Amino acid sequence: MTHSNPPHTPPPPQYLLLTLSSGCEPKNRLYYLALDGLPRGEDGVLDLAAFDRRKGVDATPLPIVKLVDDFEASWDYVANVGSVFTFQTNYQAPRNRCEGGGLGESAPQAGAGKRVCGEVSAR
Repeated sequence: MTHSNPPHTPPPPQYLLLTLSSGCEPKNRLYYLALDGLPRGEDGVLDLAAFDRRKGVDATPLPIVKLVDDFEASWDYVANVGSVFTFQTNYQAPRNRCEGGGLGESAPQAGAGKRVCGEVSAR
């Protein structure tokens, strides 16, 4: 008896996370772009022509949202369920911790994020 699994097509990504680092310090800025509201062509591929500034100064800026707009800490993506994301950070945690929250809420460094796990203890 053989079993076959139907082909699995993952859902299209909903968000694009962007990080910006400066130098070698473990610090970065964190931004995101919600992809579901952007125009798509008939084939489902993103159509970003309206955002192309090379075609004129009337181009609409991409709706990039700033989550963390300073270089005070490191924010690394761990996982997400829908718009609720978990990041590993060293913000007020020299040994790192995981912090989570929904996109569109207050910036993580404002203390609005929920601590998912505590710092790693020293041995």
